Amino acid sequence: MTILESVFDYIKDQCDLIKKNHRSVGFNFISDVVESCSIVEVPSDPWVKHYTDGGGMKQCVFHFCSREFYGIDSENNLENDRFYEDLEYWFKEQSEAGNLPKLDRGRQSQYIETLSNGYLLENEGDEAKYVIQCRLVYTE
Repeated sequence: MTILESVFDYIKDQCDLIKKNHRSVGFNFISDVVESCSIVEVPSDPWVKHYTDGGGMKQCVFHFCSREFYGIDSENNLENDRFYEDLEYWFKEQSEAGNLPKLDRGRQSQYIETLSNGYLLENEGDEAKYVIQCRLVYTE
């Protein structure tokens, strides 16, 4: 199983925010359906730190994206902001509790975190795409 596949399964199966809002989660595909989410690969240096034994700390950087309702209604736009702030705290709480993606091949998850706040990437009409950049740090 790939690292990103583990992250995808983890978020899809464990994230109560997604379950609570009855959202679907895709992989490397952003649907045109409003309130759908996706985990999307981001190119990055996989190494955080090299160890002398050849192993080290590595990272898997990804975007969590969603398509949301958007417009002049401030309450709706604030709700989108709340969702991403709640997602940021969810990652933090999961890391602190040690509830992390299960990896194979001797790899061990260390923590999962956000690298940016959730932000509006693009909008068209009454829909918008929001993104938050995240990473899983693991040892290998």
